[in-house]
Amino acid sequence: MAAMRLIKRLLVVLLVVALLAAGFALGQLNPQEVAFDLGFFRLPGIPLGFLACLILLVGFALGLLLSGLKVMGLRMRIGSLKRQLKRVGKARTQPQVSQQQAGQPGTALTSTG
Repeated sequence: MAAMRLIKRLLVVLLVVALLAAGFALGQLNPQEVAFDLGFFRLPGIPLGFLACLILLVGFALGLLLSGLKVMGLRMRIGSLKRQLKRVGKARTQPQVSQQQAGQPGTALTSTG
């Protein structure tokens, strides 16, 4: 188990280093400055490489958020179905009164009406 944990940490470190190197390369290859204008919000003179990295980061964060919401909804659905299954299982294990037993004294249900 310790070896797997070490390999996992090493892979995470390698991934982070690779992403940082890719971001640095993107910034170096695209030093041009561009104006970023959304109509109500304007940022003048942003390096293109930084803007591309920022957009990728925002897209990743939004994807992670949306997939997290979907997973949370599915987990809630699983919990609901487990509770429903438990209720059905309890109902099936409870002794049921047969019609023969219902005719015997002491087991018949009384009716008001």
